[in-house]
Amino acid sequence: MAIEPELAPLFDFLCEHSLSKSRVMALIGPHAGPRSLTGVLTCKDKRHAYQAVQLLRRALASRDAAAVEEDLHALASALPDAPASSLRTAMAHAASGTWPAPAGTTFRPPEENLGEDEETQDDETAISPESETPHGARLKDLPGKVVRIAHLREFHITDEDALLRAAMDEGWAPLPASELDEDDPRDLIGAVMTLTESGGWITGADTLEDQSEAGLLRAEDGDELTNWSPVPVTTHFGHGGRLSQPVADTPTEEERPDLVALFPVKECSCEDEDCEDCGCQLTSIFREGPPTESVDPLAFRS
Repeated sequence: MAIEPELAPLFDFLCEHSLSKSRVMALIGPHAGPRSLTGVLTCKDKRHAYQAVQLLRRALASRDAAAVEEDLHALASALPDAPASSLRTAMAHAASGTWPAPAGTTFRPPEENLGEDEETQDDETAISPESETPHGARLKDLPGKVVRIAHLREFHITDEDALLRAAMDEGWAPLPASELDEDDPRDLIGAVMTLTESGGWITGADTLEDQSEAGLLRAEDGDELTNWSPVPVTTHFGHGGRLSQPVADTPTEEERPDLVALFPVKECSCEDEDCEDCGCQLTSIFREGPPTESVDPLAFRS
């Protein structure tokens, strides 16, 4: 009796290219454990493989094959019969979110027997078998040191088409038009982010800036892990080193002279109209920034 293959969770679709053909593959496996690539279809046109991956990803995300039915029909009509049939079958699996797994694909390592005390351990403080870091721990709870690295990179896009093609070669697909901003209708941001993951030279763009800021977090200095931080995490990179002259600061109240002390008002009670000390006394004029000329306080007395 034939054994039905196990249905494995389906995570993504990818492309593989050679000089003579392109292959579309599905990434499948358990949620916690090793994952595998399995073949979907093979075609000669690289563009058809790109389109197939995009359609399968859309169906996987929406869990609705009908949402891509029109585009599926157009692509299947352009493919030979065999890959077209494989594409339709893959579309049904993508909509279900599962894939028939060959033997050994969903291998899971045997679980160790837990003692009575370990079975009742609280999930929030349990240590993952893949990590020695307690789940949900704060900085003060971690026995080891924590390094935070902030990276600043700026890129000037010189060839949008070359940039997008390079990102698609890495398996990238642009966001739907409904999720893109008006100033970035081609999802250049997503393409650049995909290409920066490799850390190398980016096709179609020049690197303008590449800085890193790193340091140890110290609980005694008030540092905290990002997920627990009560304030936004900020990093200070270098200022504009190409500025030829620093911008002059506006004088503060402490820097302004005490005009009352410099020009005391003379008191007089004679009430004579011709008395210079009884009228209005304008001591001085202070302008924003450094003074450009001296002011004679006597010239403005009335």
